[in-house]
Amino acid sequence: MVQQYCLFLPILLSNVVLLLPFLPQVTAQAPQFLQRNYTFALEEGVATGTIVGNIIASGPPNITYTIAHQEPSRSFNIDAISGTIILEDSIDADQRGVELTRTLACVATGSNNETATIVVTVQIIPVNDNAPQPQLAYDDVVHLNVAENSPLGLVIFIWQVSDQDKEDVISFTADSADTPFAISNATGEVFVSDPIDFEVKPQYLFALHATDGFFTIRQQLRVDIVDVNEPPKFVTSSSSLELRFSTPVGDPVFQAAAVDPDNSQTLSYSISSMEGGIEKPVDELHFGIDAELGNVFVARSLKQAIGTHILRIRVTDSAGASATSLLTIYVTSPPDIVLKHAQNGSIVIGTPNSIDDHVDMLVNGVKVEETLSLLTRTIEQQSKAIEEQNHHIEQQVSAMEKVQCSIVTKISTTDFSGDAFRSAEGIRASNGRIYAIPLNSTSVAVINPQTSMITTMPIHTEDVIPPLLYSWGGGVLSRNKHIIFGIPLQNEHVLVIDTLRDVTAMVIVNDPIALTPNANNYRWAGGVLGDDDRVYGVPYDARAILVVDPFNSTFSLTPADALLPIEAEKWVWGVKARNGNVYCIPHSSTAILMFSTNTNSTDADVQDTVDFTSLTTTVGTKKWQGGVLGVNGKVYGIPHFHTHVLVIDPTVHTVDFTTIRTTSSDGKWRGGVLSPHGRIIGIPYNSQHLLIVDTASNTTDFTSYQIPVGMDSSPKWSNGVMVGNSLFGMPSYDKESNKILHAKFLC
Repeated sequence: MVQQYCLFLPILLSNVVLLLPFLPQVTAQAPQFLQRNYTFALEEGVATGTIVGNIIASGPPNITYTIAHQEPSRSFNIDAISGTIILEDSIDADQRGVELTRTLACVATGSNNETATIVVTVQIIPVNDNAPQPQLAYDDVVHLNVAENSPLGLVIFIWQVSDQDKEDVISFTADSADTPFAISNATGEVFVSDPIDFEVKPQYLFALHATDGFFTIRQQLRVDIVDVNEPPKFVTSSSSLELRFSTPVGDPVFQAAAVDPDNSQTLSYSISSMEGGIEKPVDELHFGIDAELGNVFVARSLKQAIGTHILRIRVTDSAGASATSLLTIYVTSPPDIVLKHAQNGSIVIGTPNSIDDHVDMLVNGVKVEETLSLLTRTIEQQSKAIEEQNHHIEQQVSAMEKVQCSIVTKISTTDFSGDAFRSAEGIRASNGRIYAIPLNSTSVAVINPQTSMITTMPIHTEDVIPPLLYSWGGGVLSRNKHIIFGIPLQNEHVLVIDTLRDVTAMVIVNDPIALTPNANNYRWAGGVLGDDDRVYGVPYDARAILVVDPFNSTFSLTPADALLPIEAEKWVWGVKARNGNVYCIPHSSTAILMFSTNTNSTDADVQDTVDFTSLTTTVGTKKWQGGVLGVNGKVYGIPHFHTHVLVIDPTVHTVDFTTIRTTSSDGKWRGGVLSPHGRIIGIPYNSQHLLIVDTASNTTDFTSYQIPVGMDSSPKWSNGVMVGNSLFGMPSYDKESNKILHAKFLC
């Protein structure tokens, strides 16, 4: 408060003295707010005109209020007289980039033009005003095909659901109590929870539910169980029996019995004998079997067959599935003639079976009772030893069958019925069909390995796509096993193939960072599915990794500032190791590109792990093309021009390209697969032979398994797909063909 004092000063005017007051200068008073700061809360979505709160200042009369500034956008107004803050523009907290904290600089101005400023904070409170929504458009009932006997834990469907309310947590449930399926409460993955048997029930219909705690949505699934041929099962287990040498030819001696779980197959029986690990010819066997009934009978005289016979009985259904059981037969020798002392003192010639009293008997001078007792004990000991021998033989047979799995029994080129095509890579979807990623076609070739048929799916686009030599350089199957993403090589679009609905789409990836000075505008060559379920495109000429997020339908590049080298043909295809790291196979680059794809990683997380300096190889071009993850956890690069197999050990972070040698020719193999017996198979490109890599012994075989005569040394196949025990190689870059490489393994 400013105190005022009045002084009277004399002033002489003519003859009159006037006393006038003297008033000192007074400092103007500024408004003062009643609070040091103001904070208000406001729910999102309320109507414009809603009162947020009041600010009040005291001091000079006629105070007016204004908002000098507000962040991040102008959403509020203030009543100049009352200081009431009013919502001017409705706020949706669920929109991308919306700030939940708003800051206002409010000014109070007095009649003397003195001002005071205060910061007002408005906190936006999110509310649950949006129901969960599926990220993909599904039919009212989604139809799935699942093979019987599928492994427990196999994911058959992922219900991708999102919620615009950022704070909401979506949980999933399923009405599947009476089905062999369940759903993950957190991820929406529908998986196999119990054994599946087509013969028990061929179809299931149940509903999925997704809720954010307030809103709930529903999706129906219909799962058709695919009948898979199951091998027969023996009702009679491995057995043993004893036969006299005099058993007549043709007499039945054993009944083998088996049942077929499929209930519709015709069973046939066969018999074989193993001696020293070698199967004897059928015409040398002393026993046969009725192919239809399973009756084992004497096929040849047993007089010269005294001893132990170990037989393997095989039952096979009409589709080729089989099971085996062992039968051990002991053929005994004829009894010796004995001399018997009768009660009357006479000597009778007979056999032990004709003994009718307890007198001592002589068999070649030996007492019969003592001898028989000893023989009985000996036979019991021998029987126990034989049972142990049978168990050992069964283990040997099993081991032999596993070894035989390594044998390639047939290599052919199958002329599939349908249009010729060129492909960089084949991808097998959950429906069992192989989808050939097209190079420059306007359709996708769909290969049915069971019928040897090729059909096509047109590529739908509203854009005019200029003809390109190499449109897509590979593909990646999503976690749900039915969406395939084609990785753009020269094309500007990611190709999306929906194998459930037999439709395709093209989504543009238009970012100049990915381009290089190369006039061909090559981008990425193949891709990898990360542990975070995102798809990563391997840089060929591009200076950044392509990142496809299937759940949010977004595309991005990492590193964001395109830090990868300006080089051509850097890497071709990649392999994800067990630690979640992706290793891009060096084609012409001297280094291996590595980055992490751990669960819940972001683009920034991936960028922080990008490494293209610590693992280096030799200088050269077109060295390796594609790679395979071995059973030992190491990554193996397939030699193209290089003389050795590339070996990357993710555990100790090392690289080797001098140990496993192949041949010095150019363009040998392109891509590879892991065979049923754990060896790596290189797909012939210019080579005339399959490449077999034994990762246990670090050896190779590139001469034993020749492709059919008549195929020249020009490019033939690119990459391959394993279907059961069969390998299918895709027609190469340089030829349109429907000749598909087909190599069949023994098991």
